[in-house]
Amino acid sequence: MQNSSNLNSVVVALGNPLKGDDAIGIEIGKLIEKKFNVIFAFTSPDAYISKIKKLNPKFVFFLDAAIFNGEVGEVKLIKSPFNFEKSTHAIDFTFIESLLKPIHIRYIGVNVKSISYGEEISTKLKEKLPKVAENVEELIFGVLDNQI
Repeated sequence: MQNSSNLNSVVVALGNPLKGDDAIGIEIGKLIEKKFNVIFAFTSPDAYISKIKKLNPKFVFFLDAAIFNGEVGEVKLIKSPFNFEKSTHAIDFTFIESLLKPIHIRYIGVNVKSISYGEEISTKLKEKLPKVAENVEELIFGVLDNQI
């Protein structure tokens, strides 16, 4: 359910549905869009800067696949996308952050198994999808409640 604090935030769902697990941000976005303002940016978050600004959020959460040392489906909240061992996109988030100032930016990464072209989301990640979406919601609510 949306409430005023949820609506004071935007989740930017990222991912490429043609690259296996890379679509996880989009899939989670579909599961949480009844609770949050979700923008499905796929691989072009920069194309949605004006839409984000129009919503006038206090927080923007970029939700994307990531590769880091952990379990497949593990969710991490970080302050910079450059903290991941490997990003799945070549997006200039420094530029995006400069366009969105003074909005608070957070990055949510979901550890994935495979980002190869032509694959579907891995079975292991598909099975975990509802729990992963729940973990993402908890992270967002934690940030909104604690203003961290």
